[in-house]
Amino acid sequence: MGEIYKRFYKNFDKLRTFKDWYKVCFPVSHFYFPKTIKTRLGPKFNIRHWTDLTIIREVIGRDTYGIKNLLLKNDAVVVDIGAHIGVFSAYIHTLFPTAKIYSYEPDIENFDLLKINAPFARLFNMGIAKTK
Repeated sequence: MGEIYKRFYKNFDKLRTFKDWYKVCFPVSHFYFPKTIKTRLGPKFNIRHWTDLTIIREVIGRDTYGIKNLLLKNDAVVVDIGAHIGVFSAYIHTLFPTAKIYSYEPDIENFDLLKINAPFARLFNMGIAKTK
């Protein structure tokens, strides 16, 4: 019984998060993954593998960072350090469209998708570190 519940919850979680959930719940094969995915909140993401879907589900579907409870002013400035493919930035932009978003991502593959997924943000292909 516990295994059935886990499978149901896993797919229900996908159903809540993704508008085109059928691409995620019923893939053609284990190695198939959609090139783009739409979320129920609005943002659409270009992705390259299943781990990108996991990030989307955590940040948007499960609201891991508690973004829905944030109260930001219209002219808020948000800095996304380690922006990955832009999930956090896109989520913030959906909820607070007038916020100024600065996204930093050092990995070039992630940055290429970040440019597509978060064109509204100021993007920087660099990391941030404390140096001596």
